[in-house]
Amino acid sequence: MAASTRWERGSPRATAVPEQLPGARHGWASSGRTSRHRLNRSGNRTLNRVLYTMAITQIRADTEGRAYYLRKRAEGKTGREALRCLKRRLSDVIYKTLHEDLAAGRAPTAIGR
Repeated sequence: MAASTRWERGSPRATAVPEQLPGARHGWASSGRTSRHRLNRSGNRTLNRVLYTMAITQIRADTEGRAYYLRKRAEGKTGREALRCLKRRLSDVIYKTLHEDLAAGRAPTAIGR
């Protein structure tokens, strides 16, 4: 999954990597009194697909991910927006896990290989 992607320490883009890599980060596209955002269509599409599959699996089962999704829906977000929030949260978990593994000297492993 993300093992083939390089995240350089000290990179100026290091803070944007978790959201930008899968294309989960949005950009503002406002005009006049209208304030809206547009999705970033660039990014690693394979990673985006993995995050989508993880999010759908989390929503179907009784997990913390489902509780988070339902909480976002209760806040008034649409289904797509709540799913996007869950995917962004999952990407943060993956990024944190990769960094902890690298700091501990463990190499990230690919599941299913």
